[in-house]
Amino acid sequence: MKIKSNNNNFFLKLKINPFFKDLKDWFLTDLKVKIFGLLLSIIIWLYIVLGNVYIHSLDVPLEIINIEAGKTLKEEIPKKVIAEFSGKGSNFIYLFLSSKSSFKFILDLQNIHWFYNFSLRQYFLNNPEKIILPRSSGLKFNKIVWPDSLLIELDKFESIKIPVRTKSNIETASGYVKTSPLIITPDSVVISGASTYVNQYKEIFIENFRSENTNTSVELIARLDLPEHSSLNVNYKKVKVFQRIEEISEKVISDIPVKIINGDKISEIELSPSKISLKVSAGIGVLQQLKPTDFEIFFDYQKSWDPSKTFYEPEIKTPDGVLDVLNVIPTRVNVRVFRERTH
Repeated sequence: MKIKSNNNNFFLKLKINPFFKDLKDWFLTDLKVKIFGLLLSIIIWLYIVLGNVYIHSLDVPLEIINIEAGKTLKEEIPKKVIAEFSGKGSNFIYLFLSSKSSFKFILDLQNIHWFYNFSLRQYFLNNPEKIILPRSSGLKFNKIVWPDSLLIELDKFESIKIPVRTKSNIETASGYVKTSPLIITPDSVVISGASTYVNQYKEIFIENFRSENTNTSVELIARLDLPEHSSLNVNYKKVKVFQRIEEISEKVISDIPVKIINGDKISEIELSPSKISLKVSAGIGVLQQLKPTDFEIFFDYQKSWDPSKTFYEPEIKTPDGVLDVLNVIPTRVNVRVFRERTH
């Protein structure tokens, strides 16, 4: 059985090989004539196809003009309509090759004060000049396919400035601290559009982002959580977010004067020592900027004076950025009061 099968394959090859050889010889014989004939056939076919008349529906841009001053569209309308045209194939090819700006439908709102329901099919049949077609396109407008009608609603145009906020929280790693407020640039945006919707916004938020266990300053570009209503415009889509983060360190601030407040006119008050030192903790950048004059250390005479006491712990007011006062050197000051100034 195997011998018979092999014989059949052998004879089949003998039959096929001459066929392909003859086919190859036919293609290579008078090759130029055959190519010319093929090109001529294609040209004739294109001439027939492009000369036929077709009916075709096209997506056409819709442009709104002459909105009354101080007003705007309350609701978004379709940017395109579907319209049916008829013409030769060559006309459609010419249209596709033309500039997009030369092919559109125009809806004129000159006489519309607040709202009007347009029957688009009837409107463009009655106002053919509102159909902008490329010159010599040769196409004929038949009808509007979609939408049949279009409700136009106008509203007062309003523009307001609102602050940018964030609900996200930046969490620092252990041993690090935020040394400045979160900076958003720009810190406000202008929202504009239909008054009905603009006045619903008092602030706008950044889209949530995550920053955990952070040990370096955070700087990123964040998208705004833009209004869902498509007729509203915001002059910025993104903002820059910056949060300074520094490692916590310690520093001794020396020779800070101790002041006396709320003294009386008949007493002379002496403090010993008149200057003290503080050991404080803060971010490294904050510590580098600290000076003795940034601190307020004082003894409040009216509030604290007690004739039976000699030593007092002064009150300390630290500048922004200082996390903690770790040590006061010395912890107390000697207060001496000399009374009864006589004349």
